[in-house]
Amino acid sequence: MDGLIDSMRRAGIHVSEIGRILEKSEGKWMVRSGGRRERLVHPGRDPYWAAFDAARKSGVR
Repeated sequence: MDGLIDSMRRAGIHVSEIGRILEKSEGKWMVRSGGRRERLVHPGRDPYWAAFDAARKSGVR
């Protein structure tokens, strides 16, 4: 990956690494400023979708 980023920078393209794809067994992580790793957990169903669905079923457009 570093070679790709270096090549793009030499070509005058502004580029930043924003993530990496790891093995599934590694899980999902976010790295905060300062290098602190924090596991990402799916929040479940968004409560706004439940309200949207209820409104749609009641005929609200």
